[in-house]
Amino acid sequence: MEGPGKGHAESEKWGGFIDGEVVRKQLEVEVKAREEEVARRAEEEKAVEGEERETKERVTSIFHGNKETDYAGRSWIENKTNITKDVDDKQCFLPKKWVHTWTGHTMGVSKIRWFPKTAHLLLSAGMDGKIMIWDYHNQRKCLRTYLGHDQAVRDIAFCADGRRFYSVSYDKNIQYWDTETGKVIATFTNKKTPFCVSIHPDPSQQNVIVTGGSNKKAVQWDSNTCEIVQEYDEHMGAVNTVTICEDGKRLLTSSDDKKMFLWEFGIPVVIKHIA
Repeated sequence: MEGPGKGHAESEKWGGFIDGEVVRKQLEVEVKAREEEVARRAEEEKAVEGEERETKERVTSIFHGNKETDYAGRSWIENKTNITKDVDDKQCFLPKKWVHTWTGHTMGVSKIRWFPKTAHLLLSAGMDGKIMIWDYHNQRKCLRTYLGHDQAVRDIAFCADGRRFYSVSYDKNIQYWDTETGKVIATFTNKKTPFCVSIHPDPSQQNVIVTGGSNKKAVQWDSNTCEIVQEYDEHMGAVNTVTICEDGKRLLTSSDDKKMFLWEFGIPVVIKHIA
């Protein structure tokens, strides 16, 4: 008898409204949940900032020379010996003796490139994820190490004046470098592994590159916007080499499908098939 009477009295006491203590507890729970959510988001943002900061710190280079400029203010990448690589007046022949060994990479070297026109510097890409540039004529030591890729570097290519170069890696990134300062100008990717890179031969179009990769495509990029301009996608296997020829009018690709395709540059239509 007391139970029903007591419940009826409490119901009349609060007029059908929820107990204030219950409301307060519910608000505390909601506030606590919101605070935990805010704290979790803050931790996530902090972690992302930490990763970005770590990436920025990691993407750098090390200069191994004494000074980056000489007494006349000339940069270390300039050719000061007046030695030019002119093969027109020289006879090509097989080497008769060992001349020098450049040692620095801790794993295999996948690609080497001469500095354009003068060939006084040698750029090498390694499976250790490092890109190194070497003095060729003088002390023949490493002048700068470029550290930006997480995995092995597959290919590298100098721009026409040698002041900048591109690199592609198994970390699926394409990086655009300043040769002199060692800074990364741009990084872009299509989430596929690039195997090769080729730059447009026109000095005014050094921002136009074509990469071949594991997605069976040759991809044309604009490094100024870091966006894809065109895709050449007729191959049935990974694209291993890309060659821009005929002053930028044609594009030649080779692939694991045992075929070579000749394309009109900028037009994804095969004009000649070699198999």
